[in-house]
Amino acid sequence: MIDGDVVDPTNKNRQLQALNSTVGQSKVTLLKNRYFDINPEIEISGYEQFMMPEDMDELLHTNRFDYILDCIDSVQPKVTLLKNARKHKQKIISAMGAGGKLDPSKIRISDISLTKECKFAQSVKKALKKDGIRKGILAVYSEEIQPKSALRLTEGALFKKSFYGTISYMPALFGLIMASETIRRMCGLKKPMC
Repeated sequence: MIDGDVVDPTNKNRQLQALNSTVGQSKVTLLKNRYFDINPEIEISGYEQFMMPEDMDELLHTNRFDYILDCIDSVQPKVTLLKNARKHKQKIISAMGAGGKLDPSKIRISDISLTKECKFAQSVKKALKKDGIRKGILAVYSEEIQPKSALRLTEGALFKKSFYGTISYMPALFGLIMASETIRRMCGLKKPMC
């Protein structure tokens, strides 16, 4: 697990580790402790840091993963991770934008080249195209169109220029679909498309 963030009160509606009692605490530490409490024999590597572009190449060069589940919510770091995963021939499933979406029936999983109606995916595809990557990345996305009025601008810290508010169940559903797809592929129950 890699995340340099701490629990913010705005996370409480959608993140398991986010409670009044955990505000300000490391998300990675909280989740590691929870997972160890469920299964003390589990092996977890946790990095309490934001992955900068130069860190991603080194991480993927020195480690082999069965699957990388990408939940980065800023375009440039996500694109850097996707490019490095391709460079190092690592399997990856990437979550696109869940913010501003409300309809679970609009969630899809497909090659990134087939995504539609997702502004976040459009930005990611545009950036990948500059490096000649047009397909070959599995993406979870929603075809639901967010209302323009839901967009909020930020000061641009940590590569984030804007965001949509996020309802509690959408990120969880994206994550569950990613987990399901990973498990099915690792068990040979589904032929990989990417």
